[in-house]
Amino acid sequence: MTVTYRTARPQSFSGRCPDCATSCDVEVEGGATIVIRVTGRTCPHCNPGGGGTGGSDPVPQRTITIGQSREPGARPRVRTLVTDSTGRAERVLAERDHPAPVLVSGPEAESTAAAWRTVAEPLVAERLGAGNWELISKSWRPSDCASMDTVAAALDEAWATAVPGAGGTTLIVDLGGIPAVPAQMMAATVTGWLSTRHGGSIAALGERLRALGTLCCAGSGIAAWCAPLPDVLGHGALDPPAPAELAAIVRAVPEMTSVDLPARVLRARPAVPDPPPDPPVGPVALVTTTGLLDRTQQTPAVSTTFGCR
Repeated sequence: MTVTYRTARPQSFSGRCPDCATSCDVEVEGGATIVIRVTGRTCPHCNPGGGGTGGSDPVPQRTITIGQSREPGARPRVRTLVTDSTGRAERVLAERDHPAPVLVSGPEAESTAAAWRTVAEPLVAERLGAGNWELISKSWRPSDCASMDTVAAALDEAWATAVPGAGGTTLIVDLGGIPAVPAQMMAATVTGWLSTRHGGSIAALGERLRALGTLCCAGSGIAAWCAPLPDVLGHGALDPPAPAELAAIVRAVPEMTSVDLPARVLRARPAVPDPPPDPPVGPVALVTTTGLLDRTQQTPAVSTTFGCR
């Protein structure tokens, strides 16, 4: 499915699958709230992992809500709730704990992290914009990448399993509980990915989110402590990065050079306290946030939603 920019509403995008005519409308409210409304049951063209039409007797309408919760002493958990057209809960599709940061130390880990940073940082800074990267690199932690990775996995599953079983679907990802920098990066990724000249496939959106989070870990010098990175960028092993391969992955994520991420973060009103910092990782300790980020790296008071692929 190709999603194209709709100029009548500057923050709204729409598209239609040429094979099955499934349509998708994406609304971005205030740069933070994204709601995806799907009309149709998708097909292998626009939903390769969906297994066709999801059965012969679809429900008329379905709402899928992906949200993050945090309990004291526990890692954040992302829950996917499916409800029918009456608002009655059908089922909890999945609950996912964030992957824990990899806790390693020593010269080998430091050398590996430095190698990834040397290759990744110039590429990522150019793709995201110098001002955006300055903000990200000062505050980025493995837990931020874990948030993006877990939301992306929930998004992939919902699109492939629950959307094909309904005639129409409203897919919401609530970013409440996620610090403002990764939350605003997710919103900007959707905006950038779906509003490109040729339009981005919603079926690839989760993959782009996952790659973006791991690239931020690589560019920030914490690759050795990033749980998703070996699978996303290293084929299961944290080997030294191949510059050409890494450059191709960077080019696959949307550009953010036209996005003022610091202004987006400042507009996000503090509501949920920032989670405790990740444990130090030896001499290459994770950078703590500045006083400004302590006040602004928070989630908005209202629910923020992020959408489908």
